This record gives sequence, structure tokens and C-alpha cells, in this order.
Amino acid sequence: MDMSPRRRKKAISSDQEESNVEKLYSILGNPHKRKIIALIGRKGQVSFTELRRSLKMSVGNLYYNLDHLRGIIYQDENRKYALTEEGQKIYKVLIEESRRLNYILREKNPVYRFYHRYIDPLLLPENFFLNFYNNLKLALLSSILPLILIIYMAFMTNFHLDILEYSELTNVETIKIWIFSIDKTSFIIIKNFFSWVIIVLFIDIVSLIMGSDLTSRPEYFLSSLVALAPLLIFPLTHQIILMVMGGNMFSVFVSALIYRLLQVFTLGFLTAIIAIYKEMSKDRAFIIVFLLFYISYTLKFLGVSI
Repeated sequence: MDMSPRRRKKAISSDQEESNVEKLYSILGNPHKRKIIALIGRKGQVSFTELRRSLKMSVGNLYYNLDHLRGIIYQDENRKYALTEEGQKIYKVLIEESRRLNYILREKNPVYRFYHRYIDPLLLPENFFLNFYNNLKLALLSSILPLILIIYMAFMTNFHLDILEYSELTNVETIKIWIFSIDKTSFIIIKNFFSWVIIVLFIDIVSLIMGSDLTSRPEYFLSSLVALAPLLIFPLTHQIILMVMGGNMFSVFVSALIYRLLQVFTLGFLTAIIAIYKEMSKDRAFIIVFLLFYISYTLKFLGVSI
């Protein structure tokens, strides 16, 4: 049924209002964006260097947040950042709400403070991965470590990734895929990179379904490879445990425990990357990562290798 001009106008106005509310909440929920707006609001005009020095943010982190504050801030003829009219309104909201929240919120308990200060930055290191944003050289340099671990895995172990789980080849030197015969080393390298591609494609597809835009930033793809580094360390740690402790049941238990712990770090790293490059909350990003892990674990449990 066609809508009347009045209803169509009302619907557009409602969508616009909802979009503005979402934009406001995304800023209020991001400490970096709040600090940028607050500093510019206090000083009126601020240069990039002054922003970086005052806020103690990396270049990549600052570029990322400035890019996502377009329409809220602008650069004048002197290349200094200032607030737009909409930015001025948001700055007033920040000041008023910060005063109200400081009055309402009580001091957090010691357990929460410990987690927020020490555990959260390790499991969800957004600041670490923000260093790669708009910094392709650093992202390329950081991706060397997972590449080395993949090569080590191929030449020195029998392990290979099946998405986010490990499989092990035993007593096999060549693997037949359709009409092709591939040596074990090449097969492990191919499987690891194929798992990486599956992870990236899965995140892209599910993120798109959840309303995020596809990203073509090369830093995103490289960051996702870096996020696999904790999991890629496992074959090396497994060998070290066997050398030190032997092949008894306790060493198997320790190896399995370390495997899952390293897997948790990779899941957290992927969550941080999705939150950054797909512009999602950590909660929604974790849903995508958990779904990926669940599928990977289920396929492993059923004995299916992709």
C-alpha cells in the first residue's frame, strides 16, 4: 500500500530521529569520542598534534575516532578541529550527563575494578588493534608473527586449523584432494589460510546481516590474521609441554587447558576487531564470534573437516 505524503514524511522524520539517537549513544558509549568532543568543546579549536598529545592516543586510534565524528567536528582553514552546531549540542549533553552520572554512580566494587583494569584490556584489546587503523605498515609488520607460526606449524608439527579448532594428521605424508595429491606441509599451510579466509567471510556475512557495512580496509584483514596468533601458538606450546612433562595424562590435561585459554584470547581479539571495523558494540560483536566458535566446535565434534 502506498503511503500518503504526510505519512511518508513522518516515517522519514522518525527514521532520521532514530538515526540521530543511535549516533548520540555511539558517542556517549565511546570514551575516546567523548574525550575528543570534550577537549574541542573546552578549547574551541584544537590541532591534531594537540589532540594526540593531550589525549595520549595513538595516531591510528585518533584517526579512527576522528573519521567517525564527521558531522560532529570539522577542520577550519587552519586545519584545526572545531565542533559543528550539532557537535556543540552533543558537547552540552556530555557535560550535563557527566555531572548527573558522577552524582548517581557509586564507586565500583574491587572485583569489577580489577577486571576492568587488568582483564578486559587483555581479552578485548581494542586500543591495541586501533593502532593498526589507517596504519597499513604496522598491520603488515604485526602479521609477520602469525605467518611465522603457520610456517613453523607446517614444517615442525602435524597440526592444522579447522576454523577455530585444531586437527592433527597422523602417519600421513601426502593428502589427496579430489584428483590432486598434496604433501603434508603444503596441506597444513593451505588449511590454515583457508580457515582464515572462512573466518573473515563468516564475519563479513553475519555482520552484513546484522546491519553493518562491508569493509575493504586491508588493516581489517591483517588484523584478523593477527587475532589468530594466540591460537597459532598452541602447536609450539604443545611440543614444549611434551618435551618437559612427557606424554602422561597430566601433560595432556595441561596442554588441553592451555589450548582453550589461547582460544579464548583469539575469540576476544576477534571481538575487538569486529567492534572496531564493523562499528558494533562489543556485545553484538561477541555474538558473531561465539556463533563462529559454536559452528567450529560442532563441526569438530561431528568429525567434519572443512
